[in-house]
Amino acid sequence: MLTGSFGNREYLLNALSRRGLKVNDINYVVLTHLHYDHAINALIFRNARVILSEKERDYALVYRERDPYIAYVLLDF
Repeated sequence: MLTGSFGNREYLLNALSRRGLKVNDINYVVLTHLHYDHAINALIFRNARVILSEKERDYALVYRERDPYIAYVLLDF
C-alpha cells in the first residue's frame, strides 16, 4: 500500500479501515523515495518506524535545496 500524497489520505485511511487497521496499528512504513506524491502521508503513522534507503536519504540531503519535490519534513521524522 502506498502512503501517497495529501489527496490520497482518505483513500489510504479507508484501505486501512477495510482491513481492520488504524494508523496506530502500523509498525513500519517503507518509503522508496521522499517525493511528496509518494511519501507525505507517512507523517500520519506516528508510531511507525520509517524505513528509507541510505542512498535515498543521502540524495535528499544533497539535493535538499535543488529538488522541490522532496518532502523535507520526512528527513527529521
